[in-house]
Amino acid sequence: MKRVKFKVALVFLFLCFGVYKTGILRWFDINFCQENIKDISGAWLFREKWPDATKIDGALDYSWLNSTAKPVLIAHALGASGAPGQNTLAEMNKAIDKGLRLMEIDLWLDEDNVLRCHHGPDQPEKLKIGDCIFEEALELAVISKSWLILDIKTDFTKTGDFLVERVNAKQASRVIFQLYKPEHIEKFYKWHRTKPFVGPIVTLYQARRSVNHVYESVIPLGIRALTIPVQRLPALDNGHRLAKVLTHPVHDCDAFRAVEKFGVEGFYVTSNIVEKIRSACH
Repeated sequence: MKRVKFKVALVFLFLCFGVYKTGILRWFDINFCQENIKDISGAWLFREKWPDATKIDGALDYSWLNSTAKPVLIAHALGASGAPGQNTLAEMNKAIDKGLRLMEIDLWLDEDNVLRCHHGPDQPEKLKIGDCIFEEALELAVISKSWLILDIKTDFTKTGDFLVERVNAKQASRVIFQLYKPEHIEKFYKWHRTKPFVGPIVTLYQARRSVNHVYESVIPLGIRALTIPVQRLPALDNGHRLAKVLTHPVHDCDAFRAVEKFGVEGFYVTSNIVEKIRSACH
C-alpha cells in the first residue's frame, strides 16, 4: 500500500512539474508560495540537496564585490548580451571604457580544445582570426584589473578542469566561477586548493530547489554572492542577508525598476544601460 501511495505521489508531482514548466503554476508558486512546490519536486524527484555540499575551508576572497561603485554592475556577455557583438573583445573593451570591471563571459570548450567565448546552444563556427577566446579575454581582464565571471556552457567539470590547468596564480585571482549545482561547490573547492581563485557565485537558473533553500544552504558554506533570475526574485525572503543578491537580465530601465524593490545589490547589464542605472534610471 505504501508503494502504491508513493507511485501516486510521484505521478502527481510529474504532472505538476509538467504544468509548472508551462508557466501558470510556476508564476503562482513564485509569487504566492515562495517556490514551495518547486522545492518539493526538487527534493523528491531530483534529489537535489544543497546542504550536503562540501564546506570550503577558510574565508574566500570576495573583495571583487566591493571593487566598484554601487550598485554592482556586471557586463552581461561582455556587455552585449542578446546583440550580435556579445562575447567579443570589442564589447569587453567598451564595457571597460564605461567603467565596468566585472565581465560575465559565456565559455565553451570546442572540439579542438579551445576555450571559446560562445553562448550556444549551437556549436561555434570554426575558429578564425579575431574570434574571442578565453585566454585573450583573461589577459585583457588582468591588464584592466577586471574579473571574468564564467558562465560555463559545456560540461562543467571537463571545461573547468581544462581551464584550471592552464591559468597561473595571477590569472586565477581574476577568475570568478559561477556554480550551478551542489556538486559544483565541491568541485570548486578542489580547484581552489590548487589556485587562488576568488569567491564564486552560486547562480540559480539551473537550481531545482527554491531560492530560499539554496540561499540558506550555501551561506554556511562560505558563499557570499548569489545570482537569481529576475522572474524568481518575488520568492526570495527579504529578511537580513549575509550574501549579496545579484540578478539577470537587466538590460533596460523597465527591468531595473521592476527588480529594484527586492533589494538587489547587483545587476547583469548591457553597456548601453550603465549610465542610466547608475542614476537609478531617472
